Amino acid sequence: MIAETAMYLSLMLSQNKYLAETAKLIERLDKDGYKEIVELVKDPQFRLFDPNPLRKKYNKIDLTNPKEHRYMRNESTQDSINFMEKRKEWLDEAEKLFPGIKREYITAVLNVESLFGKNKGDCPILNAVMSNYVFTERKDLFYEYTTEFLKFVREKGITDVFALKGSFTGASTPAQLMPTSLRKYSYDLDGDGFEPDGIEDAIGSCANMLWKKGGRKDIMKALRAYNGEKYARAVDMHAQKVRQKLASPLARKPPVVRKIPQKV
Repeated sequence: MIAETAMYLSLMLSQNKYLAETAKLIERLDKDGYKEIVELVKDPQFRLFDPNPLRKKYNKIDLTNPKEHRYMRNESTQDSINFMEKRKEWLDEAEKLFPGIKREYITAVLNVESLFGKNKGDCPILNAVMSNYVFTERKDLFYEYTTEFLKFVREKGITDVFALKGSFTGASTPAQLMPTSLRKYSYDLDGDGFEPDGIEDAIGSCANMLWKKGGRKDIMKALRAYNGEKYARAVDMHAQKVRQKLASPLARKPPVVRKIPQKV
């Protein structure tokens, strides 16, 4: 069976030096009980790619520089305020369920991560985690991400595995959770079953992760656990800008109501 799968892969991979590594990964997954992987890699939607150029490009970006990232700009602050108004009911619920996790931080994470789901990525998660395993040295980490993703799919009864899409590293949902976090912290906030693309569930999942990572006592610690030091500073800066704008006299000023003269 593995030899047959390798033949399929040889047609897909332009860099054949990675063929042996890919076959080894499939064999390991199959041996560890993830029998479905053999059929999944035969699917036409399965594709491997080299994520290293994308990673290098991302690592060069200054997350706190307004010229390089939209969420440091004033219009992005207003996007977050608009989101908080529109999703007030669910942010109220999240603050109630996860005390100490403030809505401006939940909002900032969802804005920075994916612009509230609009920029969550279009790479199938299985392709992303397996590609990172094959093309990088972080084998143990991405093997765990691969197995956690396959467990998540099983537990949720998801049949179209490739419909679950996200970033080139394997982060998915508007909260951009890696597969381990997806299984551990995904939260059905609206009570109708967890929906990977649902913004209400993204609010709940984000709040759940921040709360369990210690955010009720130290929000920066929780943000660093989410995605590192630079990321934590960027989210904190955005949340502070949202808070400041909401506290300004202009934000509190009621809209002007113009009276229409009555005809005599």
